[in-house]
Amino acid sequence: MNVFNSETILVKNLSNGKYETLTYALERPLLDRHTGHMVDPKTGKKIPFFECVARNWIIRTIPEKGKPAAIENVIDPATGKVKLDNGRVCSIVDAINNGLLDIQSISVRDPVSGEVIPLRMAIELGVVDMQAGTVIDIQTLKEIPMEDAFKLGFLVPGARKPISLEAAVRKGLYDPETDFKSTTGEEILLQQAIEHGFVELDTCLVKDDERHVIVPGKQAAKEGLLDTVKGCLNSPHIKLNEAFVKGYLISTKKPLSLVDCLLRGLYDPSSAKFKIDDKRVDLKNAISLKLINADELVLLDPKTESIISLTEAINKGYIDPVRGFVINPFAGTKLSLDEALENRILIPPKRKRSLPDAVYRGLYDPKTGEFSNTITREKLSTERAIRRGILDPDSTIVKVAGEILPFEKAALAGIVDGQRGTVKDNDDKPIDFKEAFDRGVLLEAKKPLRLIEAVIKNVYDEADGSFMDPKTGLKLSFAEAVETNLLDDESVQIRDFNTGLYKQLNLVHATVSGVIDGKNAKLVYNNQKITIKHAFDVGILIDVQAPLSLQRALHQGLDDRTGKLTDPKSGRKITLLESIRSFVINPQLPCYFDELQEQMRLRRIRSSRSSYKRTNSFEQKALSLELVMRMQLFRPESGKFCDPTTGEFCDLAEAIQNGFIDPATTIFKNHVTGKELPLNEAIINGDIDVAKGRVFDPKTKSAFNYDIALTRGILVTITKPLTERTEIVKRQESVEFLNQTPVSVVVSKPRNH
Repeated sequence: MNVFNSETILVKNLSNGKYETLTYALERPLLDRHTGHMVDPKTGKKIPFFECVARNWIIRTIPEKGKPAAIENVIDPATGKVKLDNGRVCSIVDAINNGLLDIQSISVRDPVSGEVIPLRMAIELGVVDMQAGTVIDIQTLKEIPMEDAFKLGFLVPGARKPISLEAAVRKGLYDPETDFKSTTGEEILLQQAIEHGFVELDTCLVKDDERHVIVPGKQAAKEGLLDTVKGCLNSPHIKLNEAFVKGYLISTKKPLSLVDCLLRGLYDPSSAKFKIDDKRVDLKNAISLKLINADELVLLDPKTESIISLTEAINKGYIDPVRGFVINPFAGTKLSLDEALENRILIPPKRKRSLPDAVYRGLYDPKTGEFSNTITREKLSTERAIRRGILDPDSTIVKVAGEILPFEKAALAGIVDGQRGTVKDNDDKPIDFKEAFDRGVLLEAKKPLRLIEAVIKNVYDEADGSFMDPKTGLKLSFAEAVETNLLDDESVQIRDFNTGLYKQLNLVHATVSGVIDGKNAKLVYNNQKITIKHAFDVGILIDVQAPLSLQRALHQGLDDRTGKLTDPKSGRKITLLESIRSFVINPQLPCYFDELQEQMRLRRIRSSRSSYKRTNSFEQKALSLELVMRMQLFRPESGKFCDPTTGEFCDLAEAIQNGFIDPATTIFKNHVTGKELPLNEAIINGDIDVAKGRVFDPKTKSAFNYDIALTRGILVTITKPLTERTEIVKRQESVEFLNQTPVSVVVSKPRNH
């Protein structure tokens, strides 16, 4: 049970007066291993354990801390065991854990590349499991004891060599949030990693965007292009992981990764050739010249549900190395290498993946609940994959019965089964992770969250204004959520009370200035305090990227040929699935309507493999103007509406004529005379300019967009036509926050003229 450290507990040998280690004392035996009693040689009596302690026959000592030994000096080549000074032997794991063995003196042969890497890096990569004391066998890809690994040559003596900066970033040892991770497992700055010899810049080149040149790594650090303290580049100003993907960090070592070459833009799909160094070669020649690594695991074979190497993919006919295309194993369609990467057919080499990424990339098998290790081909349970550092659950939250929990806390509570790879739904029924993500039982909550995303995913608690840390489950105040980078501080805009226009709201500034209370997250607006959720609901706050509903996405920027959208942040073409994960599409917005249910969610549409049907899912019935605005079918820049049944754009008058908008559900309110007009009459009178999509307010003598006119009470939604109403009509709740008095208006049936 390891309650006592046998090397720090000493037992007095009553025959010679010397103290021996507990291990030695039990072997002699100087004390009984079951009861702990000792025998007094003078009287022959049994002395109980605690009395022995009181007599100082059993004592605890602090051993002298000697310098840990190098493995080559203490290892037994025949057994792989560590020999101690007292002649005893112990396992390699125990020797490391007890500080007897210098971890820096041990290296491991990488089962994928064959290169020798430091033990700590092998632990990070999941090649070595220190808890189990095992190493991946290169030939069988099975776990074997570390002692056997030493005898077979997989575990080798010798001090580790520095790893190149590019390789450290590629292998996932760089954390963009905390800068860097050393081979000892401690978080350190890049500068420290270089000084300690963990990372080298000699084999790394850096691209300078401003001068359009490529410079050696050391020169880049000296000139300030590479900031080794902040762990970023300064031209352009990006983190190192992004710099690697975009081709600003370049390795001089060969062979390169196929996926890395695609990510860096080294491949020209029009010619099906790679440009590596000064050579222009197709994939076949790139492999033969050892420019691209043929042994890298790149594709999930649906026939075997196993990750296969580039060579195997070519031999099985999945990849044509000359013409440069990939046969989609799931659909049988032909894709270019770039398209195969974008459609998640080719798998980027990553040491650690988030749970959603692993599921969406097909590395999770719903039938078995196991994950495929893209480094070693192993199939691992969720629990084991997390323990091995291959699966990162920190950005995944579980939503059951309205409660939000971090993934690992849900596992401890029995909601997540780490062995079977399932999670319980609201009916307490276990479902696989893929279905759980589709149904919203599992949610991705990747830091930093946009403020609206935190609201929608229930990370924000409207009751007390707190935010839940997706990793720890701890409740954070608004100020803490901003400070710890849980929230994106540039993700929201606020409507100016006087002009009705939106302007950027920095969340750090909002906290400091008191616009948003740092403790309870209440927004101060028009001298009133409201919750953040309510502020979004009534249009006081909006997301800077204004996530779209699927409807709007289908009619705005969706490529019919590829079925992809343009990411407004990066300009990159992304799949529907990616757009949901990156919150370009908000799955909570109305998607389509039917007779039984007014609002359906995007989850009802199959986003797997980015497939969708462009069908006329709208019932042929007119909608209210307010509902159309909420559905984001209005384009303020043109003053026109997008008809969801045809995809055509039309002004308000045309939308009414086409039966898209019901004019009887909205009235125009003149706040000077108090007179109310039907929508059609207001258009005829010129109170509404349909060409510009503006509504004239006689009180302020200003013209507003339809959405502002609705929130200001100039346009009012009614349940019955004006000519049939005699009941009280209440204005929208948002009116009180926009300088209007929340009174009820009695409307009488108008007289006939």
